[in-house]
Amino acid sequence: MPRNVVVLVRRAPAAAAIALALVFGLAGCSGSAEPAATQARESATTPKARLVSPSAGTTSPTPSRPALTSALPTLPPGDPGEGPSVPEDTSGVEEAHGKALTRVPVGALLDAETVKAVVGGSWRGAPVPTASCAAPRPAGVVATRSAGLAGSGSRLIETVATHRDADAAARAVNELSARLQACGWTLGDEPPLGEDSALLTRQRAGALDRVVVVAAEGVSVTMLGRGPVADSADDWAAVVDVAIGTSCLAASDGCH
Repeated sequence: MPRNVVVLVRRAPAAAAIALALVFGLAGCSGSAEPAATQARESATTPKARLVSPSAGTTSPTPSRPALTSALPTLPPGDPGEGPSVPEDTSGVEEAHGKALTRVPVGALLDAETVKAVVGGSWRGAPVPTASCAAPRPAGVVATRSAGLAGSGSRLIETVATHRDADAAARAVNELSARLQACGWTLGDEPPLGEDSALLTRQRAGALDRVVVVAAEGVSVTMLGRGPVADSADDWAAVVDVAIGTSCLAASDGCH
């Protein structure tokens, strides 16, 4: 039995999801980059565990959180699901039990409203750079979707990918970890998340960058953070918890 297997639940109303995220945190269930956007989250899941702070870098106090507004990014022309009145895109999703999804749902990634509710600040959609040491993506994927968010001096880049099976997702975590170490990232203590995970940090221009890669139920989540959201261990842990929770939408059996 894999350690710390994340238990997923069905989506709940947004108010309940925010309460769960703030009180308990959440846990859950490329390549090339695929720019995309996210839409307001109706739910999140209960956390399996919190992140272990890395040995590298220091934790700074959580910054004050002023009143804010945020705007969701728009999808590129022709991307199914564009516009708030259009149902979430499910094309390419395999119906057979146990098959990896061939399209990652938009809702599997964080959006500006969710991050705002979890850590405060003003957040908006941001461009996703090409895959590189500074913007890592996993390899060996069936499907992948990436999104960027910026706000309050911070930057988040998230990639959710589906893999052939749980073993392939775990291999993707290990391969990405090795690749990042080869280009200057420092491997920290493995966070007790999902079925396999890695936490890496690096100092760049005096700032701490963090990357967490987690595999669960054949899905991998890669989250890169820099700025105040990465400096604060509590905010970073909360963001990663919610990201893992929402990624269950990309699992072969969905959220359950």
